[in-house]
Amino acid sequence: MPWRVLCWRNACRRLRGWRSSIFCSRAKAWIASQDPSAELQKIAKQAGLSEDDYIVCLKDESVLAAIRGMQTAAAEKLDVRSTPTFFVNGEKLEGNQPLEVFEEIFIPLLPDTNN
Repeated sequence: MPWRVLCWRNACRRLRGWRSSIFCSRAKAWIASQDPSAELQKIAKQAGLSEDDYIVCLKDESVLAAIRGMQTAAAEKLDVRSTPTFFVNGEKLEGNQPLEVFEEIFIPLLPDTNN
């Protein structure tokens, strides 16, 4: 996933204004794609980024290092040690949990619709 963010951040830096917003507006398409790199490349082309610029974007180690730094800092600050980790009303839930665990957490938070 970091490389997806890397490309998006780089594109936003290179493309100012409306053209960078295409990455946000099409986020669902490229994040859920079976081939996110190809989908991102299509979006980048529509936004005016050449194939060469797209490749440069993917290889920009400084942006990747910054993203990894942010991930590490956030993980340390929030004490995240596993994936997935969820936070619900400030409470941390770590690891792959069965549906029942989520029901125990969320059902009490739902509004009472019986009144």
